Amino acid sequence: MSILEVKNLRKEYPSFLLDDVSFNLNAGRITGFAGRNGSGKTTTIKSVLNLIHPSGGEITYFGMPLNKNEAEIKRRIGYSTGTVSWYPRKKLKSIAEVTKSFYPNWDEEAYRKYLELFKLDENKTPLELSEGMKVKFNLLLALSHKAEILILDEPTSGLDPFSRDELLDIFITLRNSGVAVFFSTHIISDLEKCADDIVYISDGKIRASMPVSDFRSAYSQQGENLEKTILRLEYILKKEMALSASILSYLFILFGLMFFIPGYPILCGVFFVTLGIFQSFQNAREANDIVFSALLPIAKKDVVKGKFLFSCFIELCSFCLMAIATLIRMTVLKDAVPYRNNAMMNANLFALGLTLFVFGLFNLVFIGGFFKTAYKFGKPFVTHIIVTFIMITIGEALHHFPKLGVLNVFGFEHFGLQFGLLILGAVAYILLTLLSYKSACRNFERIDL
Repeated sequence: MSILEVKNLRKEYPSFLLDDVSFNLNAGRITGFAGRNGSGKTTTIKSVLNLIHPSGGEITYFGMPLNKNEAEIKRRIGYSTGTVSWYPRKKLKSIAEVTKSFYPNWDEEAYRKYLELFKLDENKTPLELSEGMKVKFNLLLALSHKAEILILDEPTSGLDPFSRDELLDIFITLRNSGVAVFFSTHIISDLEKCADDIVYISDGKIRASMPVSDFRSAYSQQGENLEKTILRLEYILKKEMALSASILSYLFILFGLMFFIPGYPILCGVFFVTLGIFQSFQNAREANDIVFSALLPIAKKDVVKGKFLFSCFIELCSFCLMAIATLIRMTVLKDAVPYRNNAMMNANLFALGLTLFVFGLFNLVFIGGFFKTAYKFGKPFVTHIIVTFIMITIGEALHHFPKLGVLNVFGFEHFGLQFGLLILGAVAYILLTLLSYKSACRNFERIDL
């Protein structure tokens, strides 16, 4: 029998979206609501308890819509948060006495049984309880009025391993008596011990809703590994952006706007962007960043990965500005005399392709060269300067050859050829970066720090 049905639940916040959440809870089943912190578990639970107003969707208990039968439904459900946050200076017995007056089915015998089981002193206040004992008192109230469904938000939070196992055994006893138990957690071992079903949420979306055995075999390992990988990449990039980079690293992104300047060797802007990345490596060396990173709980290759991720982030942000400037020059400013009479390389798709190629060379020559020692970057940067300005010179010289004039054409003439060169530059950027990354990982593994 379906006790709770959630259909297309949606809740919008400025920085988070709970999107199209749907699942069912059945009588006599324990359902684990799994997901990392910030994935949407608490928002979902607050929505199904009408503590926050969903932006859309339907919530039905016992075949009745929540919004029209709230009081009757709440008499038949039990709810607990991870900690008690109300009436911190009132005695537990006072809170319980008031609470039971709202529930016609209050079971005083069950209340006394769990009071003794949880070893709670009624004459204490929540302020005097440990976090674990607060959880137990919150659960005590939820378990004492013959609820047909328990909705628990991180109920094992703050509990020691023995108390956690004790609580999970209570869940199993309640399930055997026909009660539906729905509890959120990010502790996988809790699910393995007692859950029948699992609802897995990530980034505000339900990724799976199925029996635990099916989830374990079909999704869990793959999904968990993927999420761990994504989070690890997020953390190491955050470390680079917060600790290694300086304001100059980000300001130099703006040199991408040099693509607006007529009659100027615009690829020099590409070189200036790499100066910002070089400056972040300078900061990192002065702060012993490599040793700090190598001591974090990540693999050595992740230290390398952080540098490459940050460099690619700066490069691609600047490239976006270059692309915007190029698009404006090829459309809005296409008839402006200073742009059409440009003796230097025009901002077009070929120039963008060449930009990606130069960025790829920077990753290969400078970052790859740096990780040969993970300390010295003077020689790699000088090599990068020489290679980059050779490429700039070649790029500026090519369009002066009569047969290669199409490379500098302004506007959308010869679009197919230039678009193909842009794609070629993108492929070169990816291949050169990957080649450099793999080489840097091998070199870094051999280095004694």
